Amino acid sequence: PLAEVCRGETENAATLLLRTDYGQALLFALELALAQTLEEDHGVTPILSFGHSLGELGAAAFAGAISIADACRVVAARGLLMQQLTPEGAMLSVRGSREVVDSVVHSTPGLEYAAFNGPGLFSLSGPPAILNQASDRLREKGLKPKHLAVTRAFHSSLMDPMLAPFSKVLDEVKFQAPRFPLLSGLTGELVKEGEYNKAYWLRQVLEPTQFQGMIESAAKAGINIFLEIGPQPVITAMGPECVPNQALRWLCPLAKADPNAFPKTLAELTALGARRYPKRGGTGPLPFTPFSHRISGDLPMADANTLLNEFQLLVANLLQVSPPEVDPDTNLVDMGADSLLLLNAIQTIKDRHGVSIGVAE
Repeated sequence: PLAEVCRGETENAATLLLRTDYGQALLFALELALAQTLEEDHGVTPILSFGHSLGELGAAAFAGAISIADACRVVAARGLLMQQLTPEGAMLSVRGSREVVDSVVHSTPGLEYAAFNGPGLFSLSGPPAILNQASDRLREKGLKPKHLAVTRAFHSSLMDPMLAPFSKVLDEVKFQAPRFPLLSGLTGELVKEGEYNKAYWLRQVLEPTQFQGMIESAAKAGINIFLEIGPQPVITAMGPECVPNQALRWLCPLAKADPNAFPKTLAELTALGARRYPKRGGTGPLPFTPFSHRISGDLPMADANTLLNEFQLLVANLLQVSPPEVDPDTNLVDMGADSLLLLNAIQTIKDRHGVSIGVAE
């Protein structure tokens, strides 16, 4: 049934996609498949990853913090329990000053923040009647709220009824260290060792997503290419508002409005030096471009600056410090790194890029 809904082969496919048991499973499957395809077939491996709401589970699974099998069970249960046990809800997206939005949220019982998506960009959750009331009040204050196409009040206390059975599902999940750093949707900062546990993912259902914080943390860590893994460019539309830096690149390989979005994205990633040796098929060819219908050339090796930035991020994650604290000119041993930690980071670079680097004593 999921495949039929995904292909639009059922008469009520659009309605079914609004159900959390269908929509969340399909979104997770698409995101994970896209991430795996980009890495294994096209040599696109993230230095750091994060996800918005459900997307955080996809990021965690792709990074290996949760096995794919466990993640599939968690996502399926999460969507089914939300659909079956939580009441109908609604959500608004609103742009305005925090002070004005706060005044409405704090004076409207049942209205809650669901996401902080940027400076002056918020998602609100609550019962449908409360959201209609809030919408009217926001309009009275000169704002233009928009109702989101959802049937549940995500990241709010209306999710409470599904927590007990969801907790039992999480009891069976084994959490482990990710193969690259992750950012937390709850704090907006790097996920600390052991932070991903049952309590975390229960909170993640209830509490607002700190999207702005994640974007700011990624930019501070030196990330300059943001690649959205999803069916439409949504995150890449909000991200530039969080860190208005013209040097940052925002890419999305899927877009209904542009059937050539995927090859264009690969072409740009290649030009930026962000594609490596893929896991399947040896060295990867350059993608088709609008200027040529021939495929030629091999992927470039990672340049020194890119490798240095990634090495700093890896060491920072292992040392549990912020990336700027890892000074390339400072003795890493003096910072608390031991030989095992350094070998771990060096091996990760080699596995990802086929590049061997040394550490001077």
